[in-house]
Amino acid sequence: METRGKNDVIGYEKEEYENNLTSVEHIQSGKLYWMILDADYMEYLKRIDPHIPDHDYGPDHIKPFYGPLIRKDGICYVAGVSHYIPDKHDKIPANLTFQKLYDHEFQKMVAVSNLRYMFPVPE
Repeated sequence: METRGKNDVIGYEKEEYENNLTSVEHIQSGKLYWMILDADYMEYLKRIDPHIPDHDYGPDHIKPFYGPLIRKDGICYVAGVSHYIPDKHDKIPANLTFQKLYDHEFQKMVAVSNLRYMFPVPE
């Protein structure tokens, strides 16, 4: 995967990096893209809202987000993705705000996303 600088502009990953991951039918109204967000913008949001997830885990481990989940007036809403932990996430049913992300090629769950923590990103 291409490495981006810590302060690159907000934008979509190149199409070649699209993954086979899609969520359940609640958000299948269009394509979702992996996104790497501007570090300064993320820090700004974290000062306002403590539920904004951490995004930088070192030079080789930047947290991806996916979206747009909702688009309105030049703003798109994105959500974070967390590792799938079987003991924890198998007990939580998928619903409108808790999405389980599947790799359809291998028929297995690979990640989860808590949509209660969506946040806005200018397009």
